[in-house]
Amino acid sequence: MAPFAISIAGLLPSSITEHADQVDRERSETDISPVSIIAAGLAHVVEAAERRGLDTSVQRAAHAQMQRSIDAGHGDLDASIVTAALLADAAPAAT
Repeated sequence: MAPFAISIAGLLPSSITEHADQVDRERSETDISPVSIIAAGLAHVVEAAERRGLDTSVQRAAHAQMQRSIDAGHGDLDASIVTAALLADAAPAAT
């Protein structure tokens, strides 16, 4: 298990950098995994975890934010669109 975890952890730095760059550039196009596909996969994980009696509150919250982006018409974009929406919500209102 440790080698697998270490290899997955090794992917994070470049993934985080790419994600942040997409948010900063306000570009969320993707040809790999749109948020609609990620949300569908997460829904299956949540269902399986709940069948085993596991707490899925964090995963449900993440899925709700993805669904919000999908409902806004952004299901074909990269998951960075979810981050952009959360940042927009957190930004102070212009007066």
